[in-house]
Amino acid sequence: MIYEINCGHCNQGKYDGGAIGNGYREQDLTRLVGNIVMAKLRAQGHTVINCTVDSANSVNSALNAICAKADAVKADIFVSIHLNASNSLGHGTEIFTYGAREIPQARKILNNIVAMGFTNRGIKDGSHLAVVKNTDATSMLVELCFIDNVADMQKFNDEKMADAIVLGLTGQSVSVSDATPIKVTPIKSTITVKTPVVKGNANVLALQKLCNSLGIRDKNGNALICDSYTGELTRSAVEKLPACGIKYTQPVTCKVVQKIIGCKADGVFWKDSEVKMRAWQSAHGCEVDGVCGKESFLSFLK
Repeated sequence: MIYEINCGHCNQGKYDGGAIGNGYREQDLTRLVGNIVMAKLRAQGHTVINCTVDSANSVNSALNAICAKADAVKADIFVSIHLNASNSLGHGTEIFTYGAREIPQARKILNNIVAMGFTNRGIKDGSHLAVVKNTDATSMLVELCFIDNVADMQKFNDEKMADAIVLGLTGQSVSVSDATPIKVTPIKSTITVKTPVVKGNANVLALQKLCNSLGIRDKNGNALICDSYTGELTRSAVEKLPACGIKYTQPVTCKVVQKIIGCKADGVFWKDSEVKMRAWQSAHGCEVDGVCGKESFLSFLK
């Protein structure tokens, strides 16, 4: 068989980036799973065409390049691998085919992933998706799970996801050790959430998201899992946040701080913000200087 595998989204440049959630980028995880899928298929003796595009000048050019790679060879099946996102509200696995066509391999892949504990969202109409409607092979786009849903990502495992896809396509699988060696972006293959030290709240969640948006990592060099719980890793990142006050220009940070201390979140630390900051510091045993620094940021976690 000839299989075409597309690891969704570009991993370089500012165009066609994927979803972000729980400290992970979609484009990293699609490559993590996709590279294993390709290695396993090749180990079974199949021909595999890598239709992944790493960089492009626009989303349309990325999609056109993917379809061009796919149509350069007459293949049996084209699979595009993705992760979903829905502001933490969505969960589960779904597969898109043209006109919601019932493709046996797509149904098997869906059932295999659902068997891992994911919600079955079904096979849906993907006729609006470029990689589904503009590729000549029998095509499908697999949304493995929701990257911004903590429960989904706790179950996420790169090799098991890859195995579910390969088993669905061919009816058999091999271990990674038996497959061709692969090189993937260094990232945790299985996401685990540590037992929290202290239960968090909306303030903790806001600070976790702020750290990730600013590229601030925990003591191990990883992005934070946005779970609203305070723990050692969250504290190690939050204490690195840039100081916020009248003499500092940190609009993104300022808005988060303003919401926490209870004043208008306009991104500018006016006098009223300083007054509220001093009141917060006094009430929480911090140095009262009107500047939100390391000590004050950590007090938001309590």
